Amino acid sequence: MKFLAKIYNSPIAQYIGTRYVTYGIQFVNSILIAKYLGIYYFGIYSFLQLVKQYMLYTGMAPSYALNTVLSTRKNETDFANKLWRNSLLLSTVLIGSTFAIGVLSVQFYPQLFDKYQFSNYSFYIFLIFALNNFNHLFVNLYRTYGLLKKINFFELIIPLFQLCVLFFAKEQDLLCYLLIGTIIANLISLLFFLYKSPLEIRVSFNKDIFNELLSRGFHLLLYNVSFSLILISSRTLVSMYYSTEELGYYTFAVNLSNAVFMIVGAFGFVMYPKLLNKIYTNNHREVKSLLDQIRSIYITGCYLLTYVGFFSVIFLEYILPDYTMAMPAFKILLLTQLILNNNFGYSILLVAKKQERLMTIQALFGIFLIVAISLIFIFIGLPFTLMSIAVSAGFTFYCVSITKRALKEIDEKNDLKTVLLEIFPSYYLFPLLILASSIVFNDNILTPILSLLIFILMNKNRIADVRKKIYSLISNKESLNF
Repeated sequence: MKFLAKIYNSPIAQYIGTRYVTYGIQFVNSILIAKYLGIYYFGIYSFLQLVKQYMLYTGMAPSYALNTVLSTRKNETDFANKLWRNSLLLSTVLIGSTFAIGVLSVQFYPQLFDKYQFSNYSFYIFLIFALNNFNHLFVNLYRTYGLLKKINFFELIIPLFQLCVLFFAKEQDLLCYLLIGTIIANLISLLFFLYKSPLEIRVSFNKDIFNELLSRGFHLLLYNVSFSLILISSRTLVSMYYSTEELGYYTFAVNLSNAVFMIVGAFGFVMYPKLLNKIYTNNHREVKSLLDQIRSIYITGCYLLTYVGFFSVIFLEYILPDYTMAMPAFKILLLTQLILNNNFGYSILLVAKKQERLMTIQALFGIFLIVAISLIFIFIGLPFTLMSIAVSAGFTFYCVSITKRALKEIDEKNDLKTVLLEIFPSYYLFPLLILASSIVFNDNILTPILSLLIFILMNKNRIADVRKKIYSLISNKESLNF
């Protein structure tokens, strides 16, 4: 009973539990939305989501700056209030400007993205963009103070609304219902955030703070946009050079791979401000020790999730036979996500060291690599599935570059051999190569099982440590107080 009481009273346990329920709903949604929209309308829905992603970043600079700066100075009450009020002002200006430009663009050029019927759904997307951006500003505020209940509500209500509308329509009608449901869910969340906010809802202008938000937010925005472009550059190329249906297949693979890794994303979300604060205040030796511990737990968990994804392929092909063409890309993207998550901790270190500009440059090189390889594949007529290989190449380059710089920042060896061993130690590399071979052999059972058994044998102590550390984290009521 004491164990259950500890879990129940832990803010992280409550947050993680809610997020797992949310992720379960999102995973079901990703399957049912693809099924009930049909391949063509799922392709249109995928493109609308792509446009929304691009739009979101136009107003995210204040959110990124608020989260990063407030994480290290939230105990300075006067500064925290001024920072928040200026963040709210800057967000309002950016969101309002982008919304107006979007509406005017469609009014003056109704043929915009006509292949995907964009003018029919554009106003829905603009509303979702505006509401979502304001909500993310509040998410970063509440997150910094460890107040996760309203964030839980925000994360849960959108997939719940989407799940509900799935039972009332199909194809084109369902597409409209999904967009309207997302708008209503975002509006309810915003009203909930406004109620009893940790900082007063006011806007004000302070030149020094406003300039800091612009400067820090701009560099963080460049980093996050460039990083996100790594994720969506291949989808953009598929939308340009392949059919609507093929965009649907590829987006389905992307969505599934993202859904699998949402579980570790919940831990990363909670731990980001905590790690940022620890790295900001500790010496290099303590930072390296902390990162080694966190990375061991996090990356081991990522490998276990990758196996879950691989073993789900047979089930997915059974319930969604129309999307069998998406499965090879799904498996490659699972391994890509695994490579990306090998970078965990080091990117946070560089943010704490104010190295966003360097990270942006490395991300842009990664984007260039993805686009170059993708265009070669397109030019020689290869199928859309191989776009995922280009993404893997771009992410591998990015992770190696970031790890190398991070090790240099804490005065550790950072030659290429050391960096590769840090990202791909033998106890991770051997199972990874065997798992990758299952894609080549198109084997969904025997090779993944062999890889899993070897992984367990080589990492049994780390797996046990994951269980202990997770229990310690979620059972500690004060785990978010730092």
